[in-house]
Amino acid sequence: MSLSDAGFVALGPEERQALSKMRYNQRQRQFVMLPSSVSRADDNDDIANSVVAWSFYPKIGKREGKGWRNIANNQTLGLHPTSVNKTSLSPDVKYLSFYSIMQSTSRFTNAQETSPVSDFPLVLLSGDAVFHMYAGVIVVDGNRLRIKVKDWKTMAVLKVLRARFREGLGRLL
Repeated sequence: MSLSDAGFVALGPEERQALSKMRYNQRQRQFVMLPSSVSRADDNDDIANSVVAWSFYPKIGKREGKGWRNIANNQTLGLHPTSVNKTSLSPDVKYLSFYSIMQSTSRFTNAQETSPVSDFPLVLLSGDAVFHMYAGVIVVDGNRLRIKVKDWKTMAVLKVLRARFREGLGRLL
């Protein structure tokens, strides 16, 4: 409902009518099937994790050796012992978004409610980015994130995608 009200999702006349009926019928809870045009990415965890990271930015941890470092203040982080990502996280994941951090009895500060995120969504969605084409590096928010890109073509695509994505968001908001 909120996405439709904000203009992010365009609904057809039948879908608007069903939504209107459900909105004003508060006596019973009903489940409504979402149109396939809206729910085609439901099984894609990368999209959900990217949106979470964008929402929590700059609450991002960057892998540093066996540990993590908070990009916002360069603080050393550990993962909370009960975190799913503490034991099952792939070694190739370089970034985690987190909701909160808490000081533990050890010297570490533990990140809680973590989600893995790849570097490209961070480039597309987060902060101000400077594209150093010849060096093959994208610098986000004055060196909070430094992301190496393997070739200039990928760099050019990311630069254009970022601009187009921001244009689209600007029109919707």
